[in-house]
Amino acid sequence: MSFSLFKQKGVRTPEDIVRHVRDALRASVEHHDQSSEAETKLRYEKACESLEVLKAALGSDSSVEGAPDAVAEAACREAVPEALIAALPGLDFQGRKLAAAVFAGLLRQPAPPVYLEQHPLLMDQLIAGYAQPPIALFCGSMLRDCARHAGVTREVLSLPSFFRFFEYAQAPSFEVSCDAFTTFKELLTRHPDVTTPFLVAHYTQFFEQYRGLLTSDNYVTKRQSLKFLGELLLARAHVAVLVRYIADVHNLRLLMLLLKDPSKSIQFEAFHVFKVFVAAPHKEPPVLALLCKNKARLLTYLHDFQNDKEDEQFEEEKALLVKEVQQLPEPGPKITNERNAAVD
Repeated sequence: MSFSLFKQKGVRTPEDIVRHVRDALRASVEHHDQSSEAETKLRYEKACESLEVLKAALGSDSSVEGAPDAVAEAACREAVPEALIAALPGLDFQGRKLAAAVFAGLLRQPAPPVYLEQHPLLMDQLIAGYAQPPIALFCGSMLRDCARHAGVTREVLSLPSFFRFFEYAQAPSFEVSCDAFTTFKELLTRHPDVTTPFLVAHYTQFFEQYRGLLTSDNYVTKRQSLKFLGELLLARAHVAVLVRYIADVHNLRLLMLLLKDPSKSIQFEAFHVFKVFVAAPHKEPPVLALLCKNKARLLTYLHDFQNDKEDEQFEEEKALLVKEVQQLPEPGPKITNERNAAVD
């Protein structure tokens, strides 16, 4: 069925457009469960047409009065971001796709990012969307659009629900878990000046839950979380986080276990984090004691470690690591006593 939202000819105002969108989206939500199939289809079509109009208006549609930024400002005044998110479960695939595209278009204008900073519960609703498989990927796309803006990212990281990403990253659905982890990474890497204070303030909670990803039974989860751990710790902005992480002997133990994982890919990613413990100029006594106790075994392990890998940089790093391990003290009584007191 085809129809036009704007029967009158001439230039349309931003207010006209956003009100039609808001009303069409609200109608699709309010009557979703009580409508017949034909009525539902009609509302879907009306919502989709209104979204197409708004999408065009956020571009360079000459039939709309005012620039795209004026349209975006009007959309915020009429609470269109709320309507877009609330309507996602009740829209069909095409409607959800358009809603996500409009959301992205809004965030390219100045007003909506500020609006989202002032309404953080909207991002909370998007995070919760990962628990609903039909809309999970659309919510993920919209959250990644949010992550483009430092202020909005700060608000997302301040939400208690941010920690649900550790659950969503292990979702039964492969698509959902991968998308959730992609969003998780985007939120934590796009703006280091936002991420660093967050990691420092929530260090214990964050890395306790991150350990769950590193010990996951799911190969993909374990590998991608291990790879990202290396990226996160070695980022220049996160020096304080790195120092704290490698000072903890429990983290070293975990990495040494991962070095023995049956998967060569897991071993390789573990190697890149493990080498930081060994190369650190200052090692906490429990960390030093554990390394010294396992010195001989580590040298044997590294001698045979992935010798079939044709990677010049890896070979150089491995050679340096072997040299560092060789220079570790032998496990004498003092080191053994320190280990027994601090680790066992």
